[in-house]
Amino acid sequence: MENHQENKLLVTKSIRSCERLEEKKESFKVDSPVKGVTNLKVKSIIKNTHQLKSNKDINQPKSIKNTTKNVQKKSSNEKVRKVCDMENRPEKVQTTITQHFQVRRSERKVKTMAKNDAKLNLEKIILSGIEDGLEVRLIEEKGRGVFTKQSLKKGDLVCEYAGDLISLKEALQREKDYEKNPELGCYMYFFDYKDKKYCVDATKETGRLGRLLNHSKTNSNVCTKLFPIGNTPHLILVAQKDIACDQELLYDYGDRSKRSIESHPWLKL
Repeated sequence: MENHQENKLLVTKSIRSCERLEEKKESFKVDSPVKGVTNLKVKSIIKNTHQLKSNKDINQPKSIKNTTKNVQKKSSNEKVRKVCDMENRPEKVQTTITQHFQVRRSERKVKTMAKNDAKLNLEKIILSGIEDGLEVRLIEEKGRGVFTKQSLKKGDLVCEYAGDLISLKEALQREKDYEKNPELGCYMYFFDYKDKKYCVDATKETGRLGRLLNHSKTNSNVCTKLFPIGNTPHLILVAQKDIACDQELLYDYGDRSKRSIESHPWLKL
């Protein structure tokens, strides 16, 4: 009897333990991995995810169709290359830099070229001895004078002060000889060139007009200028300002010595 009771107790214990396990299972089923979400809600979430996957599979061929259309558009927009034979192909011509870039001429080069041309032209006139546009006239109380037959602009060549180019030593000796004859006058022009003193002696009559221009300290319209040609210095007379036609040409002799002024008082004027 005792064994029978013991078996009953064991059976009841096992039944109770099974009931407890079932309760644990139910409690586990109720608790979901997401807080506050029941089993029913979890099942609905799983169904939605399955639907999304199925929709993706359905939409997949549409995206493929769109990509094929884009590829066809790109291929239609691409330029079609034509194959040419070597005989029909045009010959390549070498291009020049002026076809790609605009050529700009420097103003400095143009100005220097113009100056060089003007200098060469002036050299030709001086060496030729041409003195066009000038006229010799007699003036009361002065004697001979030079007048213009045409208008001159500032910087224009009038003529050369032509004569014998001599050294200072020879010029001083000639000056002593000329003082013996007061009728000869003073036609000697002293100047410096390359650290040496020179003189142009125009006392001798040669038909050149530079020696006949009269002096004026206050009303001069011409000035002297040194113009070397090669290694030889030349004295030229240039318009100091614009000169109208039929005007007398005057320049300052520049002699301020007491001896010269005493013998030639008109040097003060």
